[in-house]
Amino acid sequence: PVFKENFPEGSYELTCDEGDWDYVYNASDLAELKGKKYHGKRNHLKKLLDGEYSYEPLTEKDFDDCITYAVGTYNRSDAYDDRSKVCEQFAINTYFENFHALGLSGGVDSCFLAYAASRVEGGNFAAYYVQSAFQPEFELTDALRAAKEAELPLKIISVDILACEDVVRNPTDRCYHCKKHIFSAICKAAAADGYKTILDGTNASDAEDDRPGMRALREADVLSPLRECGLTKADIRRLAREAELFTWNKPAYACLATRIPTGELITKNKLHSVEAAENFLFSLGFSDFRVRSVNGTAKLQLKAGQFDELFKQREHVLNELRQYFDAVT
Repeated sequence: PVFKENFPEGSYELTCDEGDWDYVYNASDLAELKGKKYHGKRNHLKKLLDGEYSYEPLTEKDFDDCITYAVGTYNRSDAYDDRSKVCEQFAINTYFENFHALGLSGGVDSCFLAYAASRVEGGNFAAYYVQSAFQPEFELTDALRAAKEAELPLKIISVDILACEDVVRNPTDRCYHCKKHIFSAICKAAAADGYKTILDGTNASDAEDDRPGMRALREADVLSPLRECGLTKADIRRLAREAELFTWNKPAYACLATRIPTGELITKNKLHSVEAAENFLFSLGFSDFRVRSVNGTAKLQLKAGQFDELFKQREHVLNELRQYFDAVT
């Protein structure tokens, strides 16, 4: 595809030069390795069979050894003036430079990042989704779909975020402690899979001064390509729409912990109540809203354009939400 894009049909001519062909053999010859022509290959095969070896997936922990070997071979072959070998070395280095893991939350930004990663020529990316009490089920559903459409492998990591006291206390820097916990889990899983570079979907609209989680990203050496490229939320939505991604107009959605006021303890029951209430409102057609839990009371926040519909269904909404909260305002 890349060749055809740069060299339209009719702009070039293909000729055969049998004296310069590389790696062209008859299958039966390679299967039998008979004759002087294959003496060297027989020796290579014998060394392999006589020695200790194993087949293992190529992961980032092997990259330094691979690059050292490739560069050594390149230097020993005096290939500086051999264009094909220069290109081969460049291809090897490019492959290793594009071997990354990315955190996929299911939101607009990380889903676009997954799409962009899938279009990197020679790239090798894997996506990681952290499942915790703070993430509603639909985020996992969207992450699974985004990874499938981007043709990226997705690993789901379960994290007991409520076991972290600094998160449960819900201090002003709760997001820092939460992000630190989550990306520690991603870094550990990614390292086990051979990835050292971690990417996330933070964009240029995310102001660093009011995002405690940014500190956790810096400490974990997480890279944010969208932010570094200056892409704002509006830019990403536009690009996602042009790419026909299903998340392009997905409403912004903060984690369930943000529904509980700072200083109030976060519990599993409170999170469950919030998620159940919001799922119910979603089912009625409401969008881009919040159900906040304040000392057992549900406080609904909706856009002005949805107030009329809420009043029409007032009794239905009150009856449902009172199953989870002492009062609704």
